[in-house]
Amino acid sequence: PRESIIREISEEADIDISQANIQNKGIVTWTNFRGSKKIGMHAFIVKLDSNFKTWTVAKNTKEGILSWLDIKKILSNETQEIALNVPYFLKPMLTTKTRKEYYFQFNNDEDFTMEII
Repeated sequence: PRESIIREISEEADIDISQANIQNKGIVTWTNFRGSKKIGMHAFIVKLDSNFKTWTVAKNTKEGILSWLDIKKILSNETQEIALNVPYFLKPMLTTKTRKEYYFQFNNDEDFTMEII
């Protein structure tokens, strides 16, 4: 997984994180109200050097739009630029040292329950 995240970040954002502090925080899984099977993604936290230069304008890539968001804005759920459930798994990921599964059962497009396993 470490090599995969290094490659993906390099390909999609043109950022070299090979020397960064990369923490495997577990997986985020979900099922939706349309009866999907359980699907998910691996989750990592990457700590960049304090002198890392971010860009100020969103970048269009083949994977979508990439932009830097203020962590406080994300954790307070004040943005619609990210998936609805991100603040709910990111906050505990930032404070726990162990890998977990963050499972979401979506009841509709705006309502879900979360379980940390």
